Amino acid sequence: MVDDKEVPENTEGQPAAGQAEEGPAEPDLTEVAPRYQYIPGIYLTPRVQEIPKYEKAAIQLAVGSDWVSMGAMMFLLVMTFLDVIMRALFKMPFSGTYDWTRYLMVLIATFGMPICTMNDEHVSIDILVRRFPERLQKALSWMCYGIVAFVLVIYITQGWAQGAFNATIGQTSIGVPWPTYPFYYFIAIGFACMLGIVCVKIVNLARGVK
Repeated sequence: MVDDKEVPENTEGQPAAGQAEEGPAEPDLTEVAPRYQYIPGIYLTPRVQEIPKYEKAAIQLAVGSDWVSMGAMMFLLVMTFLDVIMRALFKMPFSGTYDWTRYLMVLIATFGMPICTMNDEHVSIDILVRRFPERLQKALSWMCYGIVAFVLVIYITQGWAQGAFNATIGQTSIGVPWPTYPFYYFIAIGFACMLGIVCVKIVNLARGVK
């Protein structure tokens, strides 16, 4: 005669007898995770399986502009470091450091904005906007992207026109006789890259892509 053994009662947090032990449930990140996964200076890859060709082109544009921004930053860091060494040890500071710093800072910011816009890393108040109804969120997105696109068009046209004007009159910087018009062209190009990203965001907004 087989004695019936008492099965211990299932305590909280322990699986019952014969039941497979399950691991913790993975959180659903589809609503909070960004559409892209970005490693600075290496790649910007979409989290979804398939994306349109125009969006792939925008990704390449954003990554390319980010390389320009990082190159300008590295050049600025090295130049500043060497200028401090030459000034402190040899009493021979570089000429034109102020002008280089002024122009490179603008290039760093201008060419760094497209990647922030593409990956939705620009300044926004998500904790407030997420509480709004979906229709209101979409209306705000339309308004913001429309204003940004309008302002960027003005920046691009004015920057290019100012560069052409400086090239005509032969304007140079204050410290050293460098022409200033190439930097205005670079600024216009950087804003044009950002405008391309904003246009992609507008198209995705119209298609209902988050």
